[in-house]
Amino acid sequence: MRSLDRILDANANRAREALRVVEDYVRFVLDDSSLARELKTLRHRTARVLGRLEFRCAAARDVAADVGREPDPGKTPYASVREAVSANFKRLAEALRSIEEWTRLENLALSHEAGTARFAAYALETRVLAAADPRARLAPGRLCVLLTQSLAAGPLERVARRALEGGAGMLQLREKDLAGRALVDLAGRLSRLARRFGALLIVNDRADVAAAAGADGVHLGHDDLP
Repeated sequence: MRSLDRILDANANRAREALRVVEDYVRFVLDDSSLARELKTLRHRTARVLGRLEFRCAAARDVAADVGREPDPGKTPYASVREAVSANFKRLAEALRSIEEWTRLENLALSHEAGTARFAAYALETRVLAAADPRARLAPGRLCVLLTQSLAAGPLERVARRALEGGAGMLQLREKDLAGRALVDLAGRLSRLARRFGALLIVNDRADVAAAAGADGVHLGHDDLP
């Protein structure tokens, strides 16, 4: 059915475009290798869905006859980078939902694949937006857990995981005696762990370590360098 093919083609294009916008942000702005890998996995999952539509849909494409082809004149500027990223995640999810629904007419397996990709996009959106604006997440944070190995009741990463599972919104790493490379390695592992739970990681005193480890911020005392 030509009209159905046009619907699927339009939404396949929307999904690809939105995914590319988000991927560029994660790669070139966040510079987060963990999120970039997960986004690549989502792109491959989405590509499997879109690849099965490509040949039939491209043949039905008729841009000149598309009554909605003109750009929306009512668009307003994004208020922030976070808003732009969120808008494109929503565009991706909406496109996948449309593909999921319309393919139910003839291909339930493909519909299921589109739905799986959509829920993966929802989950990844939460993590990317959390990384996009850590300052906005400070206000609702109700529990910050200070981590120092000499005072911890077990390995630091295990203590951190249990704290996050219990609802901690922020971890603060206080390790004054670790050498720079060991501190960066530990902070990097804690940063990745915190992001899986949508939490923040703050590193005490060392802005260089916080930046190298991909932490969300640094805690500075009155006598520290600004």
